[in-house]
Formats: sequence, C-alpha cells, structure tokens
Amino acid sequence: MGFRVYESACGANIEAAGLGCYACKWGPCGDVSRLPNVDARHVNEFIKYLAIPAVLSS
Repeated sequence: MGFRVYESACGANIEAAGLGCYACKWGPCGDVSRLPNVDARHVNEFIKYLAIPAVLSS
C-alpha cells in the first residue's frame, strides 16, 4: 500500500519537509545531504555560553 513507518513523529515531519536531522538516537532522518555543517569552534563557544561548570573545568 505504500505506507512508511517512522520511529518518531518528528522523523515523518523531517521527511515530509525534505530536510535532514540527526538530533536523536533514531537519526539521521530525511535527506542527510541537508544536514548543516558543524564547526567545533561554534560548538565550544555554545558550551561556554551555556556555562556548564563540569565542561568548563575539564
């Protein structure tokens, strides 16, 4: 019948929108070529912005 079963509702939404996501344990979902590029410097800046003590002390 052409039904697709998704492990999560967001996976169905990502597929329907033609996007990609790798935010949970069920990913990647959708079009993985549409995943954003991640720069380690930006991740480090965000962690510092969050001011998580355990991360900052290591």
